[in-house]
This record gives sequence, structure tokens and C-alpha cells, in this order.
Amino acid sequence: MAPTYVQTERISRPRQFISGAVVTFGTGRTKPKLDRDYSHLVEGIAKEAEAAAVFKKFRQSLNPIQKKIDGRNAFRSEKYMMTPAYVEVSVAK
Repeated sequence: MAPTYVQTERISRPRQFISGAVVTFGTGRTKPKLDRDYSHLVEGIAKEAEAAAVFKKFRQSLNPIQKKIDGRNAFRSEKYMMTPAYVEVSVAK
């Protein structure tokens, strides 16, 4: 599909608009954050307790990072947003 954007036109053509709307809809939703509890993903598997402990340890390791960034953000005019409570989990391949 060739691009349909024309530099002299003020608005996009219908195909470009629909393509942009689809991308916006598909990627604009709120996704799960990095600091959430994902232990439900290991329920019913072999070594469930060990796997859940790994998730718990990972979440606990994020707490000092979150506190450190929050402390620094208290003195910033523009806050650093890449905190564990803000960063979304990715499942992209």
C-alpha cells in the first residue's frame, strides 16, 4: 500500500485516517504496569511456589527503585515518569 499523504492537503485522506485510527485504538489503551502482581500466571504449573517466589522477589526489588525515583521527583519541575508504577508490561515478540 503506497502512502496517500499529500503535502498540500490540510487533512489526511480516508485510508490514512482509518489506518491512524486503528493504530491509535489498538495502542492507546492502558496496559498492565510493571509493578503489578503476576503470580496468577503460574497457578497450576509444576513448581508453582518457586515461580511465585520469583515474581514476589522481582516486585520487592522494584520498591527501592520506585522510592528513589519518587524522592528525586519531589525536587524536579518535570517528573521522571519511567517508574515501575508507570512502565507498561510488553508482550511483543
